Amino acid sequence: MFEDPRARRAWRLFRLRADLMLSSVSASVRRELLEDLTAHVRDVLENDKTAATEYERLDAALQRIGDPKEFLAPLLAEAVFRNPPRDAGWAAAWRSLGLFAARGSRFLVIVTSILLFGGVGFAMVVTSLGSL
Repeated sequence: MFEDPRARRAWRLFRLRADLMLSSVSASVRRELLEDLTAHVRDVLENDKTAATEYERLDAALQRIGDPKEFLAPLLAEAVFRNPPRDAGWAAAWRSLGLFAARGSRFLVIVTSILLFGGVGFAMVVTSLGSL
């Protein structure tokens, strides 16, 4: 997107800050908001012909946009309220409970085997000490 290494570095830093802010939303919402942010920065860069270098134009554009948190907060709220989380229903709830039960039973088998082997080992130590 940028030829100047300083401009690329500044853009990556700005995108990283925006990515961190959007880390709690779904991938589709994050991608949509980052595309909107990128399009907005491109529009600002195209309309600003006062700066001489690419880095200066990008820096002016990013200064005009401000902190990604301030720019993305209203867009994030709109995206979250536009696509509210849906109830998965009874089938998904039962499937989740079944998966939790399977995982719990697997851990129960592991713990039981550890305790059994520990008990056998303790009995062997006691028997060997008794035979001395």
